[in-house]
Amino acid sequence: MRYRFAKTRNGGQKGQISMAKGMFRRAVSDAEQLATASRQEGEDYVLFSYPDYDTYRKVQEAGNKAKLGAQYVKKSHIFFLARHLTEALGQVGFGLCHGVRRGKEQAWFRRVLKGAEVIGTDISETATQFPNTVQWDFHEPNPAWAGKADFVYSNSWDHAYDPGKAFRAWVESLKPGGVLLLDHSAGHQPRTTNALDPFGATEAGLMRILAESCGDLGQVSGVLDRSTEADYPCRVVVFTRSAVTAEAQVPAAAKTARPKAAAKPKPAPAPKAEARPKAEAKAKPAPKATVKAKAAPKAKAATAKAGTSTG
Repeated sequence: MRYRFAKTRNGGQKGQISMAKGMFRRAVSDAEQLATASRQEGEDYVLFSYPDYDTYRKVQEAGNKAKLGAQYVKKSHIFFLARHLTEALGQVGFGLCHGVRRGKEQAWFRRVLKGAEVIGTDISETATQFPNTVQWDFHEPNPAWAGKADFVYSNSWDHAYDPGKAFRAWVESLKPGGVLLLDHSAGHQPRTTNALDPFGATEAGLMRILAESCGDLGQVSGVLDRSTEADYPCRVVVFTRSAVTAEAQVPAAAKTARPKAAAKPKPAPAPKAEARPKAEAKAKPAPKATVKAKAAPKAKAATAKAGTSTG
C-alpha cells in the first residue's frame, strides 16, 4: 500500500510524500529480510505465506514501527463513510476499525458519529500509545465484540496472512444488519503485494473471497464508488450481515425441538411402570398355590393313618 501525506501549511507536500515513500521502502526492505515468504498466486489474488506465525507477527510489528508516522487514509474519506453509515443505519452505537496504526480512522469516525464508541486495532505494541486503540491481531475473533458492531472498517486487509479467517472474524463482530466496509484502491491490487503487505486482490477477487468465507452470514450489498476522488481514489466494498443468519437460526430451531423431543418419551415409561406391579402381583400368588398343593398330601396321609387306626 502506498502512503501519502496531506499538504502542510508551508507547502511541503512533495517532501512529505518523499518521506512517506522512503518509509515504505524501508519497511518493505526490513520485512523481506525478516521473512522468507513464499508467493501463492491465483487468477484474482496474490498471497504471501510465512514459515510460521511468529515470523508474520515480527514482520508486521517491524513494518508498523517503520511507518508509524505515515497516514494513508484521508479524513475526507472517513467523513464520507461516517455520513453514509448515518444515512444507511441511522444511529450508530459501536464500530471497529482494523489495522489503524496511529488511530486516526476511529478518531475521525467518532467526530462525525456523535456518541458512538469506535475502537481501532493494531497488531503492534505501539497501539497502546494512541487513544481508543487496542493491540489485537485482527484475524482473531473477540468474544467481547461478537454480534455488537454496527460497522467494521478496514483499509488494511492487505496485511492479512489468511484473509478468509480475518473477514469472517470481522463479519461475526457485526450485529444483524451491520456492515463491513473494505476500501479497494490501486494499493490493494495483486501486483502490489510484498512480504509486508502479503495479500492483494482484484475487486472481483475480494468479493469472491468474502462470499466463500462469509456467505452463510450475509452478502456483498454494494460498492461505494470514490474512484474519482483526488486525495484518496478508491471503491468501497460493502458486505451486510443478514438480519437473521443461518448461524442464528440453528440454535433457535434446536431450542424449539428439544422440549418437544423431551415431552414425547415421558408418557412411555408410565405404562411400563404400571405393567411391572401387575406382573409381580400375578407372580406372588403362585408360590401360595404351590404351598397349598404340598399341604394336600399331608392331609391325605393323616386321614389314611386315622383310617388304619380306626379299622
